[in-house]
Amino acid sequence: MIMNIKFLFNGLEVDSDKRAYVEKKVLAVKKMLTTPERAEVDISQDKHGFYRVEVMLYEPHKSFRAEEVAQTIEAAIDLVEEKLKEQIRDDNEKQRVLSRRGARSIKKKTVIDDAARF
Repeated sequence: MIMNIKFLFNGLEVDSDKRAYVEKKVLAVKKMLTTPERAEVDISQDKHGFYRVEVMLYEPHKSFRAEEVAQTIEAAIDLVEEKLKEQIRDDNEKQRVLSRRGARSIKKKTVIDDAARF
């Protein structure tokens, strides 16, 4: 599935290598999503020379957000990637637990005839 990636560079000139690196990292996180819609990447630089990278990933009924500040764009996007992967893993685990809990509830409510043979 193709995901739209929107880049926002606030007052920065980013070369194609760094842009490709950011896109590669966002697409790596996209593989963990079930139905990715779009992503927004906001990169800015403060007066001290640090880069702030914020990434928003959207699914139909969910969104994931991570923000980091580092000395280079690459370092910041690496940290953001790890945060996003952790959020997605936690969400997937939560869905898995809820599904299992529901299955257990149904199993407890199921009545089996005493004459049934197994």
